[in-house]
Amino acid sequence: MRDTQEVTSVKLGYRKSILQELATEMGGSVHSLVLDAVDSHIEHLKAKQAYDRRAMQAYRDYQETGLHITLNEFMDWVASLEMDDVKEIPKCHK
Repeated sequence: MRDTQEVTSVKLGYRKSILQELATEMGGSVHSLVLDAVDSHIEHLKAKQAYDRRAMQAYRDYQETGLHITLNEFMDWVASLEMDDVKEIPKCHK
């Protein structure tokens, strides 16, 4: 994580009083709550971008190769995970 001391001004509006109440109850500061929220949101956005990239690559791979499994094949495998005799994950096919 970068440790710079840049300052960004954000108008919180009605949120500021809510954050102040929460910070007081938690024994922290509004500043720390906002930083935690921003960090959490950054991680969420990064994870979503990574997921989207993987999904688009999977779609491109499917378009190039035609390899796939059907929803029924997938659902049968998922259902078997709750049983004693777990099936092998379905193999991709055309």
